[in-house]
Amino acid sequence: MSECILCCSPLAASPYRTQEGIRIFSPEELSFYLATHIQTLDETFMSLELCQWIDTQAGMHELAQRLRRLIRDKAALHVFVGTLLFGVGYLSRQEVQEITGTIAALAGKGIGERQKMACDRMVALGRYQEAVNMYRNLLSELSEATTNPRIVGDLYHNMGTAYSRIFFYKEAGECFEKAFQRNARQVSLRAMFSSYYLRGDLDMVEIQRQRYHVTEETLESVASGIRDLAKSTDLVSYGVKLNHMKEAGSKEVVRELHRLEEVYARGAV
Repeated sequence: MSECILCCSPLAASPYRTQEGIRIFSPEELSFYLATHIQTLDETFMSLELCQWIDTQAGMHELAQRLRRLIRDKAALHVFVGTLLFGVGYLSRQEVQEITGTIAALAGKGIGERQKMACDRMVALGRYQEAVNMYRNLLSELSEATTNPRIVGDLYHNMGTAYSRIFFYKEAGECFEKAFQRNARQVSLRAMFSSYYLRGDLDMVEIQRQRYHVTEETLESVASGIRDLAKSTDLVSYGVKLNHMKEAGSKEVVRELHRLEEVYARGAV
């Protein structure tokens, strides 16, 4: 596991191994696994082996019995997962409902669509770097010759959104441009120019304005939106500063990121 999880249950003497080979030592870790691996779940997760682990290693006998009955009755995967998560009690009711709703929505979807929904979920959860990696992997697996260009474009747009949330405006702009070239959506074009403005790269704004025949009125509309956002929060100017530091290869950006990690850690205690 890549994150620290507060576990109230005793750790199991023998871990449960997922299909990816991840070792799980507590019901809380199992809940976290389910929340972050929705896209890989299928009916094989509903196993008597898992029920046995919950019964003998986690000591949750009643929950194990309920899960065995669900397997016997051929219940849907989202029902099984929901029963397990509610029984453990680690996640909130809203989180469990979101997870089970996503699992239900994924039922019957193709692997490509399942992966896209999983990427989008990472963005919604604020796990932007993970989302970027997942989008990149998915795009590398797609064949643009056989995939609807709009679908590919929308994937690039969403990856650009994830990049922009971590202040990688150069990479975001490149993604939004690739998105517009494929999906022809004005929202992708405007997002591309927003990224250039946030980088302070007015030369690129002009180059791309001519390349894509964008009117001055459209550019002013984008710039006005950035200015209005900057008035309401200092996050915009801070993001610009951090982005410039990163692109200059400054060691200061590493120190700044470490500072942010420390602030987050103190706030999470």
